[in-house]
Amino acid sequence: MAHKSKSSLALLMTGFIGILLSCCGKKQGQDIDTGYASVDTVFYEENLDTLSPGLIRDVQWLALEGTENGLFREVSKLYVQDSLMIIVDKSNCTATVFTLQGDLVYHLSKRGQGPDEYLELAAATVNDSLIYIVDNYARRIQRYSLADGSYAGAINLPFVARDIEAFSDNDFLFTCMSSSPDSHITPKPIDFAVWRTDSTMEVKQTYLPLPENHVEMIGKRVYFVKDNSGNINYHFYGYPGYFTFAQDQEPQYHHISFYKVIPSEENLDYDQINEKGYPYLSETPHVYNDKWCAIMSQGQYAQPMVGLNADKKIVCNSMSSAANMIFNIVGVNHEGLIGYMNDDYSRYKSLIEYGFPRADSITERDIEQGCNALIFYKFCEN
Repeated sequence: MAHKSKSSLALLMTGFIGILLSCCGKKQGQDIDTGYASVDTVFYEENLDTLSPGLIRDVQWLALEGTENGLFREVSKLYVQDSLMIIVDKSNCTATVFTLQGDLVYHLSKRGQGPDEYLELAAATVNDSLIYIVDNYARRIQRYSLADGSYAGAINLPFVARDIEAFSDNDFLFTCMSSSPDSHITPKPIDFAVWRTDSTMEVKQTYLPLPENHVEMIGKRVYFVKDNSGNINYHFYGYPGYFTFAQDQEPQYHHISFYKVIPSEENLDYDQINEKGYPYLSETPHVYNDKWCAIMSQGQYAQPMVGLNADKKIVCNSMSSAANMIFNIVGVNHEGLIGYMNDDYSRYKSLIEYGFPRADSITERDIEQGCNALIFYKFCEN
């Protein structure tokens, strides 16, 4: 019976594992001079410990009102701003605003050619009063009131941005790297991974020099992720770890030491990296205090893992129990991480069967009827 349980849970886990897309060759090494001191190092061992049951003190489900009607298809970014939650869906070109109780406030879907519309949602961010949507086709950033979604004007954008984040309405971070060697849209060369601008989009500072003809991995859609302190975390495939940008200090580098290192002297593409089984960080971590969750890749597959900076190690979910399993993390709040489940009641039932905390009866009914749901992981204090 134990063997059956472990096997079934392994199949369940594959539902949260993404197959990586190939891209063009580039160098990535373990010992790269970032220009910034490493503030900590965590170790990715060959045999990882599993997530301790004492790490999480509570798990709660929250169904999102109206999502049974298909308000969005995916969660590209999630922001908790005062009494609101904002979900950005790049694939559907929308931003949807909910209360903290999951009630729908409004749905921002303004794709079109009008002055208050956008041709694409290439990237987006939120501050305490505005939603910013990057439209690379129209070369502008459209702004909308966070309170009610009303149009608040445009900012001309003199470059093509792959992602955006903001400390304030006069302090933005951009990344403008190409994900295709044949791309002729982004001005070349892009000499730095991160650009910092003011409200007029004038570049004031640049960070992280790029090698010539650097090409990002196809399919990477989010580079910047805000943490629970308002800092901005950033990752791209030039480094094994990730960076934290704070408003008033130099970036800090968080190093990840892998037991099997991608050799910097070899020009490997991602097919070769996967074929040879090199582990690597494949998305920007969602950071809560000294803990973080991110997708770690090895071979052809990827899975969510948790970094424990204080313990200097990375841990994975158990393959024999779903109790407190961390998956599909899309945001943070002041208590921990926020996960997401689309309208998949069968997956919900499988999680519950193997030990994951059950939702209350009303939320469970909403999930069964097709609502998408958030999962709030509250961490124990150290």
